[in-house]
Amino acid sequence: MVVLTNGPVNKPLRVYDGYDARSEIENALFRESKQAWFIQRPSQNTKSGFRVHTYLTILTMALTTAYQDWMD
Repeated sequence: MVVLTNGPVNKPLRVYDGYDARSEIENALFRESKQAWFIQRPSQNTKSGFRVHTYLTILTMALTTAYQDWMD
């Protein structure tokens, strides 16, 4: 087995385990969230796409902050 990495190879199994966790996040979490929200393709890289992404990010941050304040 050959593992390509950009990390230090003093302890190759440690680097491999780090990538294993990352691949679980990318393959499981992102795929499941795309399927749950019926996302077929990423948004267009346009001015309006950027604007919508920015608004949704700010809205999510505001809702998260409001929820945290409510829980306190």
